[in-house]
Amino acid sequence: MIIIALLYFWYVTISKRQWKFAIFLAMITLGGLGLFFESYLTYSLFLISLLISFIAYIGIFFMIEKEKRLKYVSGLFIGLALIYMTISLEPDPIVRSLDDIKIAYDAYTEAAANIPETETDDLSWYSTWDHAYSTLETEMLLFYTEESYFDRLFRADILPSVEELDEFTKLQQQIETEHTEHLEKALHVLYDADMLHSHFTMLEDGECVEENEVTMCQDGNHYSILLEETVYAAPYKLQAHFIFKDVLLLVGQSSNYFLLKDEIEYTPNTLEARYKEITYTIDGNVQMED
Repeated sequence: MIIIALLYFWYVTISKRQWKFAIFLAMITLGGLGLFFESYLTYSLFLISLLISFIAYIGIFFMIEKEKRLKYVSGLFIGLALIYMTISLEPDPIVRSLDDIKIAYDAYTEAAANIPETETDDLSWYSTWDHAYSTLETEMLLFYTEESYFDRLFRADILPSVEELDEFTKLQQQIETEHTEHLEKALHVLYDADMLHSHFTMLEDGECVEENEVTMCQDGNHYSILLEETVYAAPYKLQAHFIFKDVLLLVGQSSNYFLLKDEIEYTPNTLEARYKEITYTIDGNVQMED
């Protein structure tokens, strides 16, 4: 609404040929647009847009008649007071510190250490590990990494330092690597399933490899997989537990497999999946279970 009002006054000012006033209003409008579209600007351009608005407000002060300057300044202070009140009343986002994440990571590591080496009837480790990973991922999602320019100006106290961001990134990569290893171990115990991804490390770009009735070819970040036996893709079999939310189980006649996926698309003869920057196409007799 403020931007619309400024554009209207800018139009009226131009129609009355008050060019200097129109220029200052255009500068204020530019600053307002910088606030609304900050995600498309660099921090330097964002600050420049605010500076342009500030200069425009000063310019208008010297342009208006002296007897009206007090009203003008009073209006500006009232506007600033309203902005300050709005900022003060807005609740801070819920954030977690790096220490909170480390505590959750220690609990997850302790729970993952209880994953058995062989098949067992005691599944108490399952729910404990599931809960620990759910807590860890929640804590990581609440770590404040996506700051806005508004936060830099008014909420600098909740933003992590450069060192904390670097440590968080390294810890995130470490957790991802360890979690994949834990998934492989757990699914082997629960379903005697091997990870299709494990074959990828054997490949080089443009190369194919065949092992255990699985043929794989690599083309950049895309992998073509041919399964020589009928497999049943069970996308919902593991979804009752948070720990397996990114896992697709493939049940074969002689072997079981699993793969990590962010999304999947299925046709009667082909299953296409994506995980982060990796995509793969699975050909063969793939049956999708309901």
